[in-house]
Amino acid sequence: MTHYECPKCGTHFDKNGWDLLKPHFFGKREEKCPNCGQSTFMIRHIGKI
Repeated sequence: MTHYECPKCGTHFDKNGWDLLKPHFFGKREEKCPNCGQSTFMIRHIGKI
């Protein structure tokens, strides 16, 4: 299972679906945090939240 961590607020959240189609750069993907709304490149983590 993969999840993301928001660099602004530190919230961990998971995304599923079309991750492969989103912009990515050296192991980071562009995601929007569901907690604070920050939209930026976030590091993808593997494992449980």
